[in-house]
Amino acid sequence: MDFKLDTKRSILDISTGHLSFPSRDWLNEQSAISLAFRTEADERPVASIAGFGYGWFLTAHPPEGAREVMPDDINRILEYARAQQCDYVVFDRDADTVDELPSFE
Repeated sequence: MDFKLDTKRSILDISTGHLSFPSRDWLNEQSAISLAFRTEADERPVASIAGFGYGWFLTAHPPEGAREVMPDDINRILEYARAQQCDYVVFDRDADTVDELPSFE
C-alpha cells in the first residue's frame, strides 16, 4: 500500500505587537471559553483559540461565521497567514514582527 498522509501543518509565529489591546482582550475572553460548556446557540463561534500566558494559538482557518465576529486586525493577520500557506498562527510576545502588517507597540 503506497499512500501519502497529509500530516504536516505550517505555523506562522508572529509578535503579539501586531494585536491591538482590544483584540488581546478578545483573545483572552475567547481562550477562556471551555469547549465543554459551549452550546449550539453560543454566539462565540471561535472554538480553536488557546492562550498560553505569553500569547495565543489559533487556526488560520476559523469555522464558518467566525470571521464576522473577529476583530479586524486578527482577520488581517489570518489572511496573511493563509497567504503564506500557514494552517495555524501563534501570537508570541517574543516572536518577530512582519513589515507588511501594522504594529500596536
